[in-house]
This record gives sequence, structure tokens and C-alpha cells, in this order.
Amino acid sequence: MEKIIRHIETLIRRHDYVIIPDLGGFVFQKQSATITHESINPPLTTISFNPLMNVSDGLLAIEISRAENISFRESMERINKFVETLKNQFAS
Repeated sequence: MEKIIRHIETLIRRHDYVIIPDLGGFVFQKQSATITHESINPPLTTISFNPLMNVSDGLLAIEISRAENISFRESMERINKFVETLKNQFAS
């Protein structure tokens, strides 16, 4: 599970988003610095989760396959097990 989380972190830094099939997508949202009458606010980056972004674009599976030197099919199986484990933990 930890390995997949590290791959998710890598992809979100590289692409500003990552889709976890059948779960949803994490997206970086960047805001520029702002100046008000009273202060200067630095640039801000937040991460949001969108459950509607749940159709695989293949990036996560490709990243896992490449980094761990396994087949695309095996990486998809690992992702599916990861998602199943998360959903079971959420249901508990």
C-alpha cells in the first residue's frame, strides 16, 4: 500500500493530478500571491479530491509498471487491490 501511495505522490508532483481508478482523482489547485490593503499573501497550493474523476487514464498503472518493472496488467491488479482495501477501510 505504501508503494502505491509513493507513486501517487510522484505523479501528483509531476502532473498536478492523479486519477485512482474506481476511487477518484487528486488535483493540485494553485493560487497566485495576493496583495490586500493589510497584507501580502504568498502563493498557495491546495490538493482537492474529486470522486467523479474515477476513470483510469493509465498514468498510475504506467508509473507503477515502469518503476517496479512489472507488467501493466499486474500494476492494474495492484491498484484494484489498493482501491478495494481503501473502500473496505472507509466502510468500517
